[in-house]
Amino acid sequence: FTNGIGYLRLGFRTDNIPLKYYRYVNLFSYCFMKMDTTKHSYNDFYNEIKLYTGGLYMTGVAYRAENLEKPDKFAFEVKARFLDENLKDTFRLIEEAVFDTRFEDKVRLKELMNERYSRLKSMISEGGHMIAMNECAGAFSVASALDCETSGVAALKLLEEITADFDSKCDEIIDIF
Repeated sequence: FTNGIGYLRLGFRTDNIPLKYYRYVNLFSYCFMKMDTTKHSYNDFYNEIKLYTGGLYMTGVAYRAENLEKPDKFAFEVKARFLDENLKDTFRLIEEAVFDTRFEDKVRLKELMNERYSRLKSMISEGGHMIAMNECAGAFSVASALDCETSGVAALKLLEEITADFDSKCDEIIDIF
């Protein structure tokens, strides 16, 4: 049915992550595949991903409860597209990204924090009406509140704090990651 194209979606529960660290999940996932690993430089790893997949994405995702009696859930997701014959390579790349990313490169990490801050600021200024709707929804749903915390105005404020004084906050960020 998919003409030899595979689609993969892996979800990792985040129940054991303290709530105060949830706001870092999307920031953390943004840095995956954009930093060196123990096996590849950033550029080589990026080329491997492009060679063997049609895309590899990581993000925090809030799942809404089916009804009000069940709590909302937050998870870390990995999504990939690939040709069927590249399944093993896709899993190898996911494993390398998750377990072997080297967050110690402070110069690269600073570049990524500044890049993410700039993109998020632009997104918020261009889609302010959507941000306002999401912020309002956060008052009614834990999942929506987590979305706001990880990718809304709260995320922008976090990035603003980090980028304004990156040198003093860098080691703390690396420890959290």
